[in-house]
Amino acid sequence: MLPEQRPLYEEETFRLEGLSDIDGFYHHFTIRPDMMDRKKIIRVKQVHSDKILVVDRKTFDLDLFRNSRIFNNGYDALITNQDDIILEIRTADCLPILIIDPDNRAIAAVHAGWRGSLLNLPVKVVMKMKEFFGSEEEELIVGFGPSIGPCCYEVGDDVLEPVRERHPEWKDIIEERDKGKGMFDLEGLNRRQFLDLGIRKDRIFSVNICTSCHPVRLPSYRRDGKVAGNIYSGIMMEMV
Repeated sequence: MLPEQRPLYEEETFRLEGLSDIDGFYHHFTIRPDMMDRKKIIRVKQVHSDKILVVDRKTFDLDLFRNSRIFNNGYDALITNQDDIILEIRTADCLPILIIDPDNRAIAAVHAGWRGSLLNLPVKVVMKMKEFFGSEEEELIVGFGPSIGPCCYEVGDDVLEPVRERHPEWKDIIEERDKGKGMFDLEGLNRRQFLDLGIRKDRIFSVNICTSCHPVRLPSYRRDGKVAGNIYSGIMMEMV
C-alpha cells in the first residue's frame, strides 16, 4: 500500500487521507448503514448500467425524490452540487468510487462493476460533472473504496472478450489463466480510464483492500453469495 493511499480506520469504517484533507467535504466507506442521518441520504436502485442521476441544485426536488417511484428505473452514479445531502451507493465486490470537485463544489458517487466499467461509466460521470457544474479533470480528486481485487476476481470469456476488444492495454488489467479464465483488476481498469481522461495521478487514492480477502471485516458477493451484506459508500458537501 502506498503511503499516500493509506486509509484511516475507525471500527468498520474506512476513510482516505487524500479526501479527508479537503475542507468542507465528508466521506466514508462502511458496513454500518446506521452511521449517518438517513434523511440526508440519496440512494437509487443500482442496475450495472452507465446511467447517471443528476441531483442539481436548481432542478432537483428532494421531496419529490423521496415520495416518487420515477427514480426506480435504476442508476449507477449520482452527482450533485447540493450541500448537506449524502450520495450513497452499495457494493459487495464492485468498486465504489467517490469524486470531489473542490473548486466548483460538486461531488459524485459511482457504483462500478465490470459492466459499468466497460461502458466507460467513470468517463461519463466526469463529462456530466463538466456539463452541469463546470468541473475540470485536473482539479478532480478520486477515491476508490474496498472492492474485489485481481488476487480473487476470476472471470470468464463474457468479461475477457469485451475487455480485450475495447482496451489495447488489456494485459495490464488481466492475468490470463487456462481455459478462458483470467484474473481481472477492476480497480486498475477504472484507474486507467481516469488517468487517460486527464485526472492527475497524485489525486487518485485507494484503500487498496480486497473484499474477498477479508471475510471478518468486509462482505463479498463472490465469496459469500447473496447473504454477503453491503459496503455503504457515501459522500457529502458540508453546508458553508
